[in-house]
Amino acid sequence: MEKDWMMIYSTENRVLFSRIRYILEEEQIKYVCFNKKDSFYDIGLLEIYVHYIEAEKALNIIYNAEHE
Repeated sequence: MEKDWMMIYSTENRVLFSRIRYILEEEQIKYVCFNKKDSFYDIGLLEIYVHYIEAEKALNIIYNAEHE
């Protein structure tokens, strides 16, 4: 991963993960996802990274979506 990308969200919940991805797509924010879940035990994190220039905007969008 390049140094210009920043993790803005991580969760174990696949539904929340999908919701955040959808919101970022609607706002036209480019992101990269990493699935660090173990496929056998279903433990681990799902992570979303954005370019550091868009990180503050993305975090504000996520915060507002979670507090609706």
